[in-house]
Amino acid sequence: MSPPLVSVIIPVHNGRAFIADALRSVFDQTYPAIECIVVDDGSTDGTAEVVAASVARAICVRQPRRGVSAARNAGAKAASGELLAFLDADDVWMPQKLSAQAEKLSQGAYPMAMCATEVVDQALHPVGSLTMSLPAAQPLLGMVVFGAGTLVSCGSTALIERAAFDRLAGFDTNLSTSADWDFLARYLLIFGNVTFVDRPLSRYRRHDANMSRRIDVTERDMRYAYRELFGRPELPAAIQRRRREAHASMRLMLAGSYWEAGERDAALRNAAAALAWKPSATIGLLRRARRSLSRRSSS
Repeated sequence: MSPPLVSVIIPVHNGRAFIADALRSVFDQTYPAIECIVVDDGSTDGTAEVVAASVARAICVRQPRRGVSAARNAGAKAASGELLAFLDADDVWMPQKLSAQAEKLSQGAYPMAMCATEVVDQALHPVGSLTMSLPAAQPLLGMVVFGAGTLVSCGSTALIERAAFDRLAGFDTNLSTSADWDFLARYLLIFGNVTFVDRPLSRYRRHDANMSRRIDVTERDMRYAYRELFGRPELPAAIQRRRREAHASMRLMLAGSYWEAGERDAALRNAAAALAWKPSATIGLLRRARRSLSRRSSS
């Protein structure tokens, strides 16, 4: 039997410096059936020209600037594959990434596979690693309270069945830095769990222009994502009961991020919001936040 076609979708905005590396890692894959769709989201730096010159097999879809979620969704709409994979333009993959994940999906446990990530600097030199260890019984609960396990972004690690992606209606176009978090939360709400390949098959590149450095945008996104998630009637009662703890934990995560960035007023504002959400849980949440910050600083 022929392997299912994987459509690789690369959203990019002004990614001239990195897009060639991303494309090379796609076409170096050992998986034999790939189409690659680059969605140029209003670039003004010559990104489209680099794509055209680098890999003739890549399809380039151009659109006015609409954001990463809209670009991913546009790529999915243009895709022909039974499986979809997303790769941020500044990240790269190991050659075995799609083969390993497609094999896991063929076993039929869950419709999405993710993988561990190697953290690299701008020149692709390793500086750390990220893996996922959400509780197997309640992974979504682990996500929303932040203190139970660790999380890997699905933005450059996920391989998902097209039918599952369509059922989720894609990425929420109201979100940017937290679109991955929201997508995974909605996925877990429907499908329960994800297959995880616990070896680094993706490389997350850290550089000055990473979207994740915009903590103010992350705050806006996460507050929106939590309102949406806890407003869903299908959210299990066991998670609804932890609503105040979840909001407090999210606010403490933001407070820690702001504090590390030297934005003291924003850090104190979010710490105060955490106290307002759940005063009785604050000591325990602070301990988990400190452990989380220690893990981030060591990676």
